[in-house]
Amino acid sequence: MINYYYLKKTNNEICEYNTSIKKFIKKLNNSKYLFQIIIDDNQKYLGTVTDGDLRRFLIKYDINQKNLNKLTNTKSVYGFVNEEKKNIVKINKLSESTRSSIDFIPILDSKKNVKKILILDKNYNLNNFACFVFAGGKGKRIRSVNSNLPKPLLKINNSTLLDKTIKKISTTSINNIFLSINYKKNLIKKNIKSKSSKKFNINFIEEKKFLGTAGSLYLVKNKKFEHFLVMNCDVFTNLDLNSFIDYYSNKNYDVLIGASIIKYTVPYGVINDNGGRFINIDEKPDKSFKVSSGIYIFKKDVLSLIKPNVYLDMPDFLLKIAKKKIKIGIFPIYEKWLDVGTPKSFLEGKKF
Repeated sequence: MINYYYLKKTNNEICEYNTSIKKFIKKLNNSKYLFQIIIDDNQKYLGTVTDGDLRRFLIKYDINQKNLNKLTNTKSVYGFVNEEKKNIVKINKLSESTRSSIDFIPILDSKKNVKKILILDKNYNLNNFACFVFAGGKGKRIRSVNSNLPKPLLKINNSTLLDKTIKKISTTSINNIFLSINYKKNLIKKNIKSKSSKKFNINFIEEKKFLGTAGSLYLVKNKKFEHFLVMNCDVFTNLDLNSFIDYYSNKNYDVLIGASIIKYTVPYGVINDNGGRFINIDEKPDKSFKVSSGIYIFKKDVLSLIKPNVYLDMPDFLLKIAKKKIKIGIFPIYEKWLDVGTPKSFLEGKKF
């Protein structure tokens, strides 16, 4: 189903050019849509920035940029008021090239003021996608919270970690979920079966022995689906999974790794030198790092690299894939993210 409509109240989707990257990220997160229209000091149209543009930018550049100069796409498509048929043709042509679930074009007047935004919503049904959730680990790091339950069934604010993961998946059009289970698997099966859902077809993938953080993916390599959204069941994030899937589809990767951006303030003055010769001191500088988020997409063909019934952790699997020169992409996650794997992070999860 394709749906065209106009946004006439556009304040949440328009951003000034001299906005810092950090403030821009907050504005994007406060918008319903994964884009912003960029304007200059005179409120005139300059270009656009999509969620994908931002993530590609964060791969190359530091998050502490002071304006949107390197980020803005000044060659993006736009239309004009009173040219409705031409605008529909433009957005359809754009949609053919992007493969996104939602496309847009700004609609301008003769003076390049943004008057409204044309939206094309394709409302994808991801029939060739399934979701694979790791829920079989022993959860040793968090055992002190509750030793009677497997980690997926631990509750935060009256919902289990597994419930929260499934609710997150429900924001996409994916209808098929595979749960990899092992430790106290009967408790997990009983819990899931007690919550009937018409939206999902949930299948249990039972490890006969512990196969690590990647090994059980072998057990779905012969399933009918072409792509697998893969998630750890102990990950909390505000990430829109649809943007993750769109990015993967548009870039035509074989593997996409969600990389959360972790910011750290060094509590000391950091000395910069050149071969032992003093240059300057950065006082308590902010540093950022990309860490594996526990969210991935794999093309089914890649799973054939996993040997049956052999222990394999995800870092080793990704390294194995990289050596085969298979296309692996990085998707920077600037949204809030938390790995609920320790008693400390479990408590932080209650505030998430």
